[in-house]
Amino acid sequence: MTIAQANTILRLITNTNSVTVSDANTYRLYSERQKQVLKTLTDLKEGYMETTQSQDLANGTQGYTIPSTGTLPLRIKRIEVQYATGGTWRKVKLFDINERSAANDTTSISNDFAQDAPYGDISGDKVMLYPIPNAAVTNGLKAWYIALPADFTATTDTPVIPAEFHRLMVDLVAIDIRQMKGELSTAQAIQEEAMLLQVLKSQVSPRVTDQDSVMKPL
Repeated sequence: MTIAQANTILRLITNTNSVTVSDANTYRLYSERQKQVLKTLTDLKEGYMETTQSQDLANGTQGYTIPSTGTLPLRIKRIEVQYATGGTWRKVKLFDINERSAANDTTSISNDFAQDAPYGDISGDKVMLYPIPNAAVTNGLKAWYIALPADFTATTDTPVIPAEFHRLMVDLVAIDIRQMKGELSTAQAIQEEAMLLQVLKSQVSPRVTDQDSVMKPL
C-alpha cells in the first residue's frame, strides 16, 4: 500500500479530502504511527526486523555512529568490538558514563577500562567505546540493531512494516484525524488506540494451537 492508496482509505473513513487534510500532514501522522507499530512489533517478536552492520575502528577514535548511515536506530540490540586485527571479539556492555564517579579524561579511561571487558555509552547518535581503540581495525565494530524507518515524504512511499499492518496504520491515523476534527475526546482516542494495538498484539503474540502438546506438571 502506498501513501496515496492509504490516503484514499483515510479520507473515506474520516470524511475528509486533500484540502481539509493535506498530504504533507498525513506524512507526519503516518511516520509517527508507523514507528509506533514497528516498536510494538519488535517488542512482541524477538529479532523482528533486526539488521547488522560492521564498520572500521580508527586509532584514537572513541565515538561511532550506529548505523554508520546516520539514521538513528529504534533499538540497539548488541555491540561487539575487536580491538586488534584477528583478535577476540568482545561484547560491549552498555552503561551510562554519567553514573561513573571517576574522571573521564583519556588517561583515566585508559587506566580504568580494559579491552577484554569493553563498555559503551550511547551519546546522541554515537556509541562511545571504553577503552578508546588504539589501533585501526577493518570491520572491527559490529552492531545488531532495529533501524528507525525514514519519515514519509511522498505519496509514492510505501511503509516498511509488513503489508498486513498497513491498514492498522491507517486506522491509527484516522483516530488522530477524528480527534483533530473534534469527533473524539482525548479519552476516547486513547481507548480506540488501545483497542487497535490490542488486536495487533493478539495477532502477533505466539499462541498455543495444540493443547495436547503442552507439557503439564506431574
